[in-house]
Amino acid sequence: MSSAPADHAGIASAVNNDVARIGGLLAVAILPALAGITGSAYLDPDALAAGFRTAVLISAALCAAGGLLAAVTITNPARERRDVAIPEPCLHCGLDAPPLAASTDRRILAIQPRG
Repeated sequence: MSSAPADHAGIASAVNNDVARIGGLLAVAILPALAGITGSAYLDPDALAAGFRTAVLISAALCAAGGLLAAVTITNPARERRDVAIPEPCLHCGLDAPPLAASTDRRILAIQPRG
């Protein structure tokens, strides 16, 4: 999502969500048919277990293929090296206070207890 410009972040999010939902729907609709799980297989534990094992193997193969495809096709372009000046350290409060002055005075002020 970081590759989309900021003004298209909503559209990129919607497309990402839609692709994920369609992938899930296709997996639920097609995977049982590919694995041989039919309506009657749900009544037979052995047939269901065999179909489930086949579905898991198909899913694992598709995940491995997707990982290989991503490894081959997704590339990061080389970035230009820029010389950037490192700013001097600035001591200030994160709130709206004035900057703190770096002091060479090493005295520690102790708070006296009341009483």
